[in-house]
Amino acid sequence: MNAPLPHDAPGDFVRVFRTRLPRLAWPIDAAAVASVAVALATVWLARAPFVIQPGLVLELPQSPRTDEGVRYPSLVVAVTHTGLIFFRDRPITESELASELREAARAHPEDSLLIEADERVAHGTLVRIYNLAIEAGVRSVALATRVRPAQAHLGTSGSPP
Repeated sequence: MNAPLPHDAPGDFVRVFRTRLPRLAWPIDAAAVASVAVALATVWLARAPFVIQPGLVLELPQSPRTDEGVRYPSLVVAVTHTGLIFFRDRPITESELASELREAARAHPEDSLLIEADERVAHGTLVRIYNLAIEAGVRSVALATRVRPAQAHLGTSGSPP
């Protein structure tokens, strides 16, 4: 044991010094860290694409006017400029497409078909796919287009809102 120092005698007054500045909260509050993490995750998810399309490069034809389009979810057929047909993100032949469309129309009769075709695809190919869809029982068929850049701010009627 150490010998007591002269100023540690019993009955001596011990002075405690306090700072005028408030102490920082340490450790950092876990709820605050969680709130910041949730906010950052929300921003990150809001900027992320929600639907990833297969890696097809299609040059959609331009149109000065677009209608309302089709509702999501819808059936999508993509046709490349070389004539390859994709349905449900996989390559398919026209005869396979007919049976797949029949099954899809039977399972979900309210779904419409969206044909995403490169602008270089022959008109006859589009007509054949359209006829396959109608014969399969699909009630609505639409062709995907892209709006001309100068027209992008216009409403569906082609005039400013």
